[in-house]
Amino acid sequence: MWMCPTCKFGTYCTFERLSHYCSLAKYNYIFDNYLTIAFAVFMSFWATLFINWWRRKENKLKLRWDVRHQNPTLNAR
Repeated sequence: MWMCPTCKFGTYCTFERLSHYCSLAKYNYIFDNYLTIAFAVFMSFWATLFINWWRRKENKLKLRWDVRHQNPTLNAR
């Protein structure tokens, strides 16, 4: 099945297969659907929990290694 020609300014009109646009629509659905919203919400919660877990782990290691009172300034090279 063919679609009507698409004419661009200054070029000739070309017919294109409908299957070409259907495959593009399928690829678009993969990245643009309702699950992306759920994924974004899940990732924001996961990132928040991971950062808090990492801070706790870092503080436990500081306590175990006895480096709690070290000054973490970096010197410029």
